[in-house]
Amino acid sequence: MHPKPRVSVISVGDELVELARTPGAGQVADVCSHSLTAAAREAGADTARAALVRGDAREIAAAMQDRLPFSDVIVVCGAVGGSAGAEVRAALSDLGDLDTTRVAMHPGSTQAFGRLGPDGVPTFLFPSYPATALLLFEVLVRPLLRLALGRSDPYRRLVPARLTSPVTSLPGRRGYLRGRLLREQATGDYLVQPLGTSGTHLLSSVTEANGLIMLPEDVTEATVDELVSVAFLPAPA
Repeated sequence: MHPKPRVSVISVGDELVELARTPGAGQVADVCSHSLTAAAREAGADTARAALVRGDAREIAAAMQDRLPFSDVIVVCGAVGGSAGAEVRAALSDLGDLDTTRVAMHPGSTQAFGRLGPDGVPTFLFPSYPATALLLFEVLVRPLLRLALGRSDPYRRLVPARLTSPVTSLPGRRGYLRGRLLREQATGDYLVQPLGTSGTHLLSSVTEANGLIMLPEDVTEATVDELVSVAFLPAPA
């Protein structure tokens, strides 16, 4: 019997307000931390969503110090790129080393990872876009949580599916695109309809998707009826 991993989610940003409030000028509702907390819970973790943290190094450091003793994994969203990213890196510099090397994937190449605190707690830093943060959680954090739960295969089931419309990806990066899996009535074969091709940050692609199209690094485009690998995702609510 494996205990549930404890996941803490921290959301950083001066512009963020709680969902119960109506955002004013220059403000954004904090969708990201709620979405990541729900994803961690779906993966089987015990979750804790920390209060919103302003992009101030002292507040970020205090929030991390508060959660480190009670966490097996920490996910910080709104923490890469720009001035907020600099503040986060400054706040965490005394807690351990952060690797901010860009990852050869699209979307989500800008991220960071470190093992922080005296126990070396795995800590992921994700961008503030909820759709991208959820994708990074699916690809990087969920398998870790499933392994911690003792699952021998921590990954989603993969199926080959034929594209109903063409897709493109950036050269040299592994591409991830949400899609809707369908079954062809005559043959029983899987079809996949790509979603969100006009904007990888759109939340609509998350709510409509039940599959994740994965394109290898050497594939920059795939055409209609071409077979691609698709991972099953939870069915949209």
